[in-house]
Amino acid sequence: MEGGVLVQRWLCTRAIMPDGSPGAIWRGVAYPLLDGDCIDIGPQSVQDRTMRHAVVAGEEASWVLVQGVPRIFEAARRALDSVGLEVSRSGRWLGDPVDGVAYDWFLRCPGALDPAAVAAALGAPPPAATATDRAAAVPILEQRIADLLAELARVEAAMPRIAHGRARRSRPGLH
Repeated sequence: MEGGVLVQRWLCTRAIMPDGSPGAIWRGVAYPLLDGDCIDIGPQSVQDRTMRHAVVAGEEASWVLVQGVPRIFEAARRALDSVGLEVSRSGRWLGDPVDGVAYDWFLRCPGALDPAAVAAALGAPPPAATATDRAAAVPILEQRIADLLAELARVEAAMPRIAHGRARRSRPGLH
């Protein structure tokens, strides 16, 4: 709910708020649980007092990803505009989570953006880790590729045994 208006139905993880009252986690943020097992996303949550965002750098453009309801998205757009950062396109973020966070909105800006400047414009601390550090991701991706290749080799090695087992089961009288 946002100010008493139903926004979305979603199964959330229950949590205990710092004051001991029941709460629920929605999009990584804890909210007090209201009567009827609802949360109100209108007020600020206990865990997130600043705008949650990330900067994803591309070769010709950068994307500022924002988490929250539409009014937070509009506030982010106004904040970027107020410091002269051009927003060429914006809307719902349908991409994958970034750094483990499922963002709701994107603002596409031409060129490279400085994550610290974006954070300052949004009135938020700079993200501890941004998606712009591709060099740091390379060893992780290389390890993941090696793990997948090893798994593929194990599956390929097991294929003759699997095929043999299927052939035996498909013969009449060998069930």
